[in-house]
Amino acid sequence: MTNLDQLEKDVKKGIVSSKILTSRFKFIDESNKKSVAYNDPFYIPFFYYLGKYISPVNFFELGFDLGLTSSCFLKSCKTVEYFLGFQKKTKDFYNDGLGKSNLRINYKKNFDVYYGDFFDKDFSTFFDKKNFDLMVINSQDEYDKLFSIAESLYLKLKDKGYLVFNNLNINKNKEIFMNIATGYKKEHRFFGSKYPVGILQK
Repeated sequence: MTNLDQLEKDVKKGIVSSKILTSRFKFIDESNKKSVAYNDPFYIPFFYYLGKYISPVNFFELGFDLGLTSSCFLKSCKTVEYFLGFQKKTKDFYNDGLGKSNLRINYKKNFDVYYGDFFDKDFSTFFDKKNFDLMVINSQDEYDKLFSIAESLYLKLKDKGYLVFNNLNINKNKEIFMNIATGYKKEHRFFGSKYPVGILQK
């Protein structure tokens, strides 16, 4: 993954800040906009810089939420022809309109957003029709289910495609990522400290 050697250096320079990248985005409320993660100098800018160094055609994101990380990635990466966002259905209200609006700021091509369960039959009609060469995991779930999903994403990933696992500050996330990386004997790298991200290439 030598094309990522410069990535962390770019993030540390801090030339493009979270504030700049999210200035046009819509948030649920002001407290959401001021959250620690969204204003961290690494968390959002990382995905913008990542988009400069990899060139996927089909991009899937588990944990679409407000579309912030995916939209920042798509601001710098112009090779993506199709984006699929997934948001897990919970008891809490979720309106995908904000996320879609944020995504459209930086992306004008084809996309779908699915709200439900990863193993829904309806979801497979979206997920199975493309071969993805970038999978980003932003979602949280119980260990066994998240591991099953993460492994499914890895196996679905095209050869030479990238699996990006966010929020490795959460122990189970890091454990799942490491189990996949070591289990399939894949080179992997970590970026960041407070909100670390793991990347491996299939």
